[in-house]
Amino acid sequence: MKKIYTIMMFVSLYAILFADSTETFDKSILDRHNYYRSQAGLPEFKEDAELKKLASKWAKSLQKKGCKMQHSPKSFRKGVGSYSYIGENLYYYYSSRSFSVGEKHGNGAVDSWYSEIEDFQYSSKGVICPKRGKKGAIGHFTQVMWEDSTNLGCAAAQCNGGKKVVVVCNYGPGGNFNQRTTPPFPESVADKLNSLEINKKYGGLPKCD
Repeated sequence: MKKIYTIMMFVSLYAILFADSTETFDKSILDRHNYYRSQAGLPEFKEDAELKKLASKWAKSLQKKGCKMQHSPKSFRKGVGSYSYIGENLYYYYSSRSFSVGEKHGNGAVDSWYSEIEDFQYSSKGVICPKRGKKGAIGHFTQVMWEDSTNLGCAAAQCNGGKKVVVVCNYGPGGNFNQRTTPPFPESVADKLNSLEINKKYGGLPKCD
């Protein structure tokens, strides 16, 4: 009987720690998005339960594939809420030791996406124009900062005995839509981003037109 109680206590403690870790991750990834958006004068994201459920479903699908980095089909993101289109960002982290997903990974995901500003130049015409000599992806950054995206739902799943994690964030309404004609945010926001102290290490945000 004592052994059974010990097992039950261990399971209960694990459940509490897991719940705390999940809540910490959820809060950090939302707060980190809103930190960058508020710095630029953009509206903050609100957490959306349906988008979170969608992100969790895809994260679990990737978990079965060893935390493979693979975007969900657009058809997978249809019919959720009233959104005509849902955006998606992915992030991957691994370690030589097992770990619990928490604030470090929520912040790390958004910081990684935001850092693509280093490869981005702003165009009021919506033209995609990475900085000269740069060919890196910029779509994660533009989705994080897309003005018309208002809601967010994120989830994480671990693989390889807790040594890997894949993070999925869904955005509604989705950004990166009509990129060749629609800028992610107004020119006034671009000017502010270019002048922010936090962006000096990235070379600011110059314009290409």
